[in-house]
Amino acid sequence: MRTSADTAPDTRRHVATFALQLVLMLATVAVARLDLGVRLSTTAVMLLAAVNATVVAVALMGVRRDGPLVRMLVVLTLVVIIGLLVWPAWDTATRVRVF
Repeated sequence: MRTSADTAPDTRRHVATFALQLVLMLATVAVARLDLGVRLSTTAVMLLAAVNATVVAVALMGVRRDGPLVRMLVVLTLVVIIGLLVWPAWDTATRVRVF
């Protein structure tokens, strides 16, 4: 049996995760405000969003389990999500005239 001390949430870890998410969000907003061009800004924002999602998955959702299958699943999911986010934005940037 596990005691309640074993199942108690680690407050420091949650605060550190929150602070890291806040920093990543501020970095995302800062990159979006910079004049880097449509493609580079979109790619950077989506990459920062993927890093933020990885932080949430690893720190809060328990994806830290050991094993090659879990790691492969996490990497594959990140690649698919980044592809689904970046590819349409890249396509729109090439087809639509910016006003």
